[in-house]
Amino acid sequence: MRDSFKEHLVNFKEWCESGYDIPTIDDKNKKDKIKHFLEYLDSDSFKSASKFDLYPFQRESIKRTIYSFEVLDKKDLLLNIVTGGGKTVVIAGIIAYLRIIHDFNKFLILVPNTIVRQRLVDAFKPGSKQFVFDEFKFFFNHHDYLKDRFDLHIMEQGKDSSGIRSANIILGNIHQIYEGKTNLKVLMDDANVDKVAIFNDEAHNTKAKQYNLLLLKLKPKRFIRIDTTATPERLDGLHPDSEMILEYDIKQAMRDKVVKRIVVFKPDVDVVKLRWKDEEGKTYSVDEVPWEQIEKGWVQRNFDGKKVKIPAVKYVADQKPATQLLSVALQCLEHQKRGVPLDTDGKPKYKPLLFVVTFSINDAKQIAKILRSTFKKEVLIVHNEAPEANKDEAMELNKDMKNVKYDAIVSVMMLREGWDVKNISVICLFRKFCYKKIGNRIMSVYGPQVIGRGLRRIIISKDRWESLYVVDHPILKHDWLWDQLDAEKYAGSLNPGDIIDEKKIPEEPQIIDTNKEENIEDIKKEMEEKIDWEKISEEVPDFVEGKKVITEWQEYLDNYEYLLEGVSIEEKINQIKSRNLDSGFSTLEKGEDIPDIDVSDVDVNIHYSLEELQKMILKEMSNTAKDSLVEFDGNPDSRQTIIYDIINNHIKKRFLGGSEVSKCNNKNLLELLWDTWSQIRENFLKPELIEGILSNK
Repeated sequence: MRDSFKEHLVNFKEWCESGYDIPTIDDKNKKDKIKHFLEYLDSDSFKSASKFDLYPFQRESIKRTIYSFEVLDKKDLLLNIVTGGGKTVVIAGIIAYLRIIHDFNKFLILVPNTIVRQRLVDAFKPGSKQFVFDEFKFFFNHHDYLKDRFDLHIMEQGKDSSGIRSANIILGNIHQIYEGKTNLKVLMDDANVDKVAIFNDEAHNTKAKQYNLLLLKLKPKRFIRIDTTATPERLDGLHPDSEMILEYDIKQAMRDKVVKRIVVFKPDVDVVKLRWKDEEGKTYSVDEVPWEQIEKGWVQRNFDGKKVKIPAVKYVADQKPATQLLSVALQCLEHQKRGVPLDTDGKPKYKPLLFVVTFSINDAKQIAKILRSTFKKEVLIVHNEAPEANKDEAMELNKDMKNVKYDAIVSVMMLREGWDVKNISVICLFRKFCYKKIGNRIMSVYGPQVIGRGLRRIIISKDRWESLYVVDHPILKHDWLWDQLDAEKYAGSLNPGDIIDEKKIPEEPQIIDTNKEENIEDIKKEMEEKIDWEKISEEVPDFVEGKKVITEWQEYLDNYEYLLEGVSIEEKINQIKSRNLDSGFSTLEKGEDIPDIDVSDVDVNIHYSLEELQKMILKEMSNTAKDSLVEFDGNPDSRQTIIYDIINNHIKKRFLGGSEVSKCNNKNLLELLWDTWSQIRENFLKPELIEGILSNK
């Protein structure tokens, strides 16, 4: 995404150095207020009054926003700030500025999911222990009373929208506006709301089409709009239409000690011989595993001379090297525990946690079993088929960092956006991340995203800088990722049984002054460089996020090929129905193109009764409808009903000959449906399918 502020950078610096004068404003009182506010942010008075000081880039973000709004007359702005970089504080600073300078009193904060919403509730709810205006004294001198005049209204499903009229901070999932017509109606009514300052936090999580439609409706109402995100560029070409005025990435944040520093540990390849096995027991080296296909969610196999796609869910790490790699990770965890400072009660201030990243459910289950049985660790496992309670617990781990009952969390790529557990101290990788290089640019989705889950600082202190230890195997060839993230590397190998040598951990780099004068010629040169984003978008591999929306979703579902042991499900169903196995349906003529395969060949679970199968399938239908929305935008709201009905119609049409699950008396068909459920679930967890359904229902 283009940095639109580059062309104004020279004038902006002169503006800052000349005392923040705005010649276009005639009102001397307002000019003086702006000057005093910005001088106060620069002063020791702000630092001494606040619980925490601002990072330089946070001050810069607030100043660039003010300059863009007041001097350049721009109203739709975007701040690209790293995860863990304190975007909430920047939002608070801008709210304080608008309140003091413009006497503005209506702020709408939009978030992508309930996890982010709860974090902001804690920050903007008066009386909260984390109330941002208590921790950062943006309101000063005779303006101090204003921080006590905030009233927070939380938009929630089923909640009365009347609070929007009286509250001055309105917080909620964006879906509560474009799905909840009442909320939008209240906002659009001039009798209730004149103008509103819009803050869209984690803007990259919002689907561009719906987002832009909503903003178009709100545009007549918006006083200013600020988008905040760590990843504004969607590789499908969709992104917020605001102008990016600041970019502060992971590499800069590492250098400034805003996030944890990364230290990578690797075992010797001849000691830990990492291998993978598939469902047939065949062993694969790292170069033989189809990683790019796995990131797509499927792998390609040959059946009867024909290439077909099957879900990539059955690869697992070979048990011996997996145990060895976990041993190294636990050595790192113990080392992290020894470095935790003690609290006033004499106990460690927090409990470091291990986060293990896998790529298949079977792999996750095996790794969890090793951690429990071999190393006697408490493990929380989170994947699409895990109980809802596990997912809820994963979101609550930050509530009490001292007394977490778990030692490790094992996840299959579920805990990404919105999951920020500060005391993740070690990450162990059992999967390879892919990337695409275009010119000098590295295009990657999952690698930086996963590592970002462990980067948030635990204790903000200049005297102590926490580290995130990452256990990575050399054969995964992730050096491109560590270079991209400016990670440090442990000198030499760390093998099972080795003691970590402190001297081999690189010394902390010196903090770099990010406010130093930039070379004007370099700025001009960079301004002249043009990036062909359309070309880049075309060349990005199709395993990244942002796939093409499936607009013809009904046709897609009708023709999707489910497979079981190399034979299409349609063929298996025809086998069952043609043999008239108590199906309750009309007997079909057996066509010449149907292979002569006995129903007993179908790999189904024969231990469940008819009633048990019906109950299990109905439960999974509900879970899949919910989880599809969690994967899509993090909001399993009333749209579940739409998805559930489509799943129901899909399996009736494709598997049960028009029968409802609860009324189907053909156990063979139900067993076949149950055995195929992982494929159906994976299909409906595709965001591009769900977006197509919701946009074209």
